[in-house]
Amino acid sequence: MRNYFRYKDSHRTVNGVKQKRCTICEKWKTESDFNTDRARKDGLRSRCKDCNSEYERKLKRNRRKGDAREYLRFEQRHRTVRGVKQKLCSRCKEWKDESHFPRNSRLRDGLCSYCKECARKRYERMKKPGGRRYLKYEDRHRVVDGVKQKFCRKCKRWKDETAFYKNRSAKDGLKDWCKKCSYTPTGKSRKK
Repeated sequence: MRNYFRYKDSHRTVNGVKQKRCTICEKWKTESDFNTDRARKDGLRSRCKDCNSEYERKLKRNRRKGDAREYLRFEQRHRTVRGVKQKLCSRCKEWKDESHFPRNSRLRDGLCSYCKECARKRYERMKKPGGRRYLKYEDRHRVVDGVKQKFCRKCKRWKDETAFYKNRSAKDGLKDWCKKCSYTPTGKSRKK
């Protein structure tokens, strides 16, 4: 389990040399043994360079394992049966002729990874009133008895604009979720 230290417990000066304690190995090391991190108060990462490189190595190894299971190679997704080129649909997992796939010039074979039927199903799901991903500005805002209201994307209810936190980057200046939906008590936000 990782220990977290307060600033005064994790920093010290010995013989004029500034030192910091690593949160992983818990050893005192000079500040040059830590990578920089602008987001931190002291401008240094909480892990020393040695522990950080070990962490990155493990992360890279785990990613490689996940990629091997998750993604099929190009050759495994394509085959030729009786002179007809076929491709494996990534959604329905069926082999279909290449004519059943929409075009996508960005991909290696020039075709999407999913078939036209799966694309149509996805589009229909998005088109449903409750399933649409992006709502127009007019569909998310209304005025009832002189009170401006906005539609909460999480709880699917109309609420006063005062029930939303501010968001400077949004067109209307408000977040998409109401304050009640945005709030997550400490400890419940992360899965254990």
